[in-house]
Amino acid sequence: MTNSIWESIADTPWWVYLVFIILIRMGYAATKGRVVHIRSFLVLPVIFIFTSLLNFFVNISFTPTNIALWLGTTLIGIAVGCIQFQLMKIKAVPNENKLYLPGTWGLLILLMLLFAARYYTGYEIALDPTILQQPKWMMGMFLLYGLLTGLFIGRAFCAVRRLKRGPYTV
Repeated sequence: MTNSIWESIADTPWWVYLVFIILIRMGYAATKGRVVHIRSFLVLPVIFIFTSLLNFFVNISFTPTNIALWLGTTLIGIAVGCIQFQLMKIKAVPNENKLYLPGTWGLLILLMLLFAARYYTGYEIALDPTILQQPKWMMGMFLLYGLLTGLFIGRAFCAVRRLKRGPYTV
């Protein structure tokens, strides 16, 4: 076991750094206005649903309370994702499955916060695997994963709806 986060960083597998670089690249690309295909909005919800379910079955006990907590925060996240989507003034490209996204630093900040939270979670679990049995820790994980899963589901839902209903770019 490691004694400090610096030792953990040194022991981090190479692929984690690769994921970090990819997330920075994705977040930085989002700072400039661009046209993206609808598939871009569908990838993150799938990843978050998969990692949330993985946490249910591997790390955390699968109880009705935990499921209800995750579902509740997922619904809140969906609402927040739709509100965020509306505030960004995203427009559909006519006759294509593409959307125009104005530049924002929000995605970079969100991805970095997510990466830091996930990395810290892994660090804490490596130090003390029994931490997953503590109710406060489990609740925090469910709140975080539910909220983020819902956020990206809400954005994807609003993106598909925007393609069908507009407004459209000129």
